[in-house]
Amino acid sequence: MDFLAELFEVFLWVVFALWLVRRIAAWLSRRPARPPQMQQQPPAPMKTLHRDPWCGTYVAEDISHRLDEEGKTLHFCSEECRMRYIARQRHSAGA
Repeated sequence: MDFLAELFEVFLWVVFALWLVRRIAAWLSRRPARPPQMQQQPPAPMKTLHRDPWCGTYVAEDISHRLDEEGKTLHFCSEECRMRYIARQRHSAGA
């Protein structure tokens, strides 16, 4: 009976060793993961930036608050800057 128990124990160790060797071999043969290929997209077109005459911030034309003055378009970063500029112009014209 002891002989069968020892034989079974050896069999289990052999199975475990084979499993372990296969896992190590699979781990060693694994190729390093490559990052997914990014599709090349053309660069976005450059947006024209305009300087806010009140605070000096640069703002894109498509999101600016505009003011047409003497045939010239001024671009503001916010409605507040636009209103302050208008108030200052009126104050300067009245003085």
